[in-house]
Amino acid sequence: MQFLGGKYRDLTPQGVANPDVVTLTHEWDAIDYENGGYTKLIKSIGGFMVGCSPEGLIALGLVAFFDPRTRKSTEINNSKYDVKLFKAGPGESSINTFYLVLTGRTVIPIVNDEPKEDEGDAANAVVPTSSSDMRIIAALINPEGDDTGKETVTLINVSNSPRDLRGWNLSGANGKVFELVDAKLDAGEARRFRLPANSAQLTNKSAKITLKDAEKNVIHIVEYSKKDAKSGYSTVF
Repeated sequence: MQFLGGKYRDLTPQGVANPDVVTLTHEWDAIDYENGGYTKLIKSIGGFMVGCSPEGLIALGLVAFFDPRTRKSTEINNSKYDVKLFKAGPGESSINTFYLVLTGRTVIPIVNDEPKEDEGDAANAVVPTSSSDMRIIAALINPEGDDTGKETVTLINVSNSPRDLRGWNLSGANGKVFELVDAKLDAGEARRFRLPANSAQLTNKSAKITLKDAEKNVIHIVEYSKKDAKSGYSTVF
């Protein structure tokens, strides 16, 4: 067998970095005994999980089987997948097989120097934000009708204290940024930010959304594909 290399569409770096799932296809030059020579046979795409227990596979398959969505997607270890499920039996009442296809990775930088509050600070004092405190959790990538001024990005403060986002910014695919001029999120608060027409914009093709702090450090990056840009629907990361 000649290995032809990894091909992950536009996700090659992410695919190579993913140790959990293998999705593959192969070609076989089979001997044609009747006519002489060879016949090329192509095995359609399939896949398997690496290191997953049988119990984990059964659980994942059952969840996919009972998932009512037409497109079944999931996130495992910061990697996003589409679940390709094949049913069998009378009335498709059982599982034939399933496999996962990588659609992107969620990058969450980790910083170990979490700032600490002084004991004399008030409980509701706003403290500097570490990279693990703020997440991009959703986006309205493709609003119905004209997208101008209607695209939104939702952030959440996962920490136990208020966080000051003054000077932070969001960027999309057009090279511009949307600055969070004076935003404070309480502990556990999620807030949706609308992107003005002259600021960061979200393309309806595969792209990234980046959150940076006031010092231009990358705090969180999420990726989405063209399939995620469904008109009028918010994408959850």
